[in-house]
Amino acid sequence: MTVAPAYSGPADAPASGSAGRGLDRPPGPSRALAPAARGSSPLGDSSRCDRGESPRLPVSPSPRPLLVLLALLLAARCASRQAPAPVPPGQAPPETGSIGEGVASWYGGNDGFEGKPTASGEIYNSNKLTAAHRELPFGSIVDVTSVDTGRTVRVRINDRGPFAKGRIIDLSHEAARLIGILGSGTGRVHLTLVKPGVEPTPVPDTVPWVVQIGSFADRVRAERQADRVRATGRTVFLEPFDGLTRVKIGPYPSRADAQAALSALEAAGFEGIVVPQPAGQ
Repeated sequence: MTVAPAYSGPADAPASGSAGRGLDRPPGPSRALAPAARGSSPLGDSSRCDRGESPRLPVSPSPRPLLVLLALLLAARCASRQAPAPVPPGQAPPETGSIGEGVASWYGGNDGFEGKPTASGEIYNSNKLTAAHRELPFGSIVDVTSVDTGRTVRVRINDRGPFAKGRIIDLSHEAARLIGILGSGTGRVHLTLVKPGVEPTPVPDTVPWVVQIGSFADRVRAERQADRVRATGRTVFLEPFDGLTRVKIGPYPSRADAQAALSALEAAGFEGIVVPQPAGQ
């Protein structure tokens, strides 16, 4: 008795024009055959084989359109019930995208900052792709694109600054080299926030606050900056910090008072940041 080979024709072949479509099923068995009735073959009526005839396949409509429809309905239902992922405590909202354009500078090399702690506590390494920013949380990832060269470098914020009027970011030596602003010292750049960092734990407003207007590896330069601010009638003090000298104004009884002082300083041509003053300093 000769049994005809299993049928693999149009019942499992894709319809005309559907080959390669995303809705097609992956290679392999397309579906399980219905259980055979007692005394019958999975290929159809076994009595036809006994008579030397080719078996007849059971004909059933393809379930593909129905399966696709059910999958789409299930996905839509799940999407409608899925709540947005909560923002972890202390995590800045994920507001990424363009955050401005301005002048970038760089620091490191022979200026005395190499190996000194940054504002985040991380030791400064001019060969790493890092940067200082006055406001972005530490750990923020930023793409810095040179307007002149068109080159882009991705940096991580781990320090505070710059404190020069009109500048928006202070790059490491290596980051500045990669976008081509080492020679000029500064260059116009566009900033794009790729990933925000984690906001620090809020500081109680009962602690004193100060305005920091510089951090210098050279104490002589720190004194010059202090003298410029004293000329405006403000009280300035110098604070040693692990081989650096910070120039600060204050203290103020609240953060709001320090912020108001910073606004007045900015109007006078200075740049700075508002920070809590550690106890005993």
